[in-house]
This record gives sequence, structure tokens and C-alpha cells, in this order.
Amino acid sequence: NVLAKDLTAAFVAQYTEPPAMPIWFAAELVNIIEPPLFINGTAFFAVKNNCLYTAPESNLILSGITRKVVLELSKKLDIEIKEDFINTEDLRSFDEFFITSTTKEITPVVQINNLVVNARKPGILTTKLQEAFRKLTNQY
Repeated sequence: NVLAKDLTAAFVAQYTEPPAMPIWFAAELVNIIEPPLFINGTAFFAVKNNCLYTAPESNLILSGITRKVVLELSKKLDIEIKEDFINTEDLRSFDEFFITSTTKEITPVVQINNLVVNARKPGILTTKLQEAFRKLTNQY
């Protein structure tokens, strides 16, 4: 279990060069839920076997517009989606990760604590969704 005082340090993801930014809180059930207040408005996604995972809509997450657009784009691209909580103990079983927000759009996560993800490069599905997102937003 993760203690409340240790939440910020419990789960640190690095998606650019050091120093790492703490981006997600891990609840006592060690499910990934909300980000710290200073970067509120982001959603966390994981990919395993070409399937996209994200937490289900609930009072535990902020269901932002960018998150909804990514889910819609995934459906259009025939990407399987599973809305389920991502347990911190299962992180090593995933192939890639990214966060979404209005200002960061789709941002690859290349390291989580000591777990280096995909040789610190954006994953195939992340890149595919970034391209689809840019194509969509460039229409406006």
C-alpha cells in the first residue's frame, strides 16, 4: 500500500530528460488515478499487445476532452480499448505509455521510476495516435 504522504514520490514518470516529473498518484490500491495538482488535467494511457488501456470514467479521474478525442480516434483506427484501472504492479507488462492533456496533447512516457519504456522512444501506437490527433487538429 502507498501512504498518503508518499503519494507524490510513489509514482514518478519521466517523459523528457531528467529531472523526472511526478505525474500520477497511486491510490492505496496501487491503481493509477489522478495527477498531482500542479499538472492537473492529464490522463494516463498504457498499451499492451496493440490494446489501449485507460482508467474508466469515474469520480477518481478527470475525463478531459483530449482523453475523449483519443478514445474516439482509437475507435476510428480500430484500436481495441479497455477501460480498467492500471495497477502499478503490472506496469512492466505494458509495451508503451502516454499522457494526454489540452496543452500537452499526446505525450509519450519513456520512463517510469526505474522502468525504461521502449528504449526511451515513443511507441508505435502512441505515434499512430499522435499523427491522427495532429491531422484532426490541423483541420481547424
